[in-house]
Amino acid sequence: QRTVGRGHYQLSLLLVRSKPAEAVLEAEKAQALHQQVLLARPDSEPDQRFVMEDQILLSQALIAAGRLPEAMAVAEQLPSIRPADPRLIAHAVGLLIRCAGAVKDTSEGRKQAEDCLARAVGMLRNAVRAKVIRSRATLDEKDFDRLRDRDDFKTLRDSVDESVHVG
Repeated sequence: QRTVGRGHYQLSLLLVRSKPAEAVLEAEKAQALHQQVLLARPDSEPDQRFVMEDQILLSQALIAAGRLPEAMAVAEQLPSIRPADPRLIAHAVGLLIRCAGAVKDTSEGRKQAEDCLARAVGMLRNAVRAKVIRSRATLDEKDFDRLRDRDDFKTLRDSVDESVHVG
């Protein structure tokens, strides 16, 4: 199942730019197969990584297909795979930011973009509270530039106490 799942993942990766709707289907197949394997071996690092990669690719394919609410939902599920992994949280936040950038420039689109960005900051806030993110440097990453001017992000960044930074 793992090998077949990787085949679907690779096919989705090839299709994501040219045929995003088909890429979504292939990423969903990969994810379903890798989830089955992970259920049998929940502590398997490689299988966790495969599920994580499937979800990232699925979110990217959903964005490319214009299915933004679904892409947001998939992105928000990412941290549950490895809740203590700040890189995975950064990936999820980056996907939410990409969703915000993919909306149409309409009144409704701007509301949707605001919702995406608010969710991104909320995810970061939860990671700071859980002490998964302990450094302002993490929040200063270039990937988060779109959040930099937001008041909620500034408040969050200022709340991170550098004196307790570990690692």
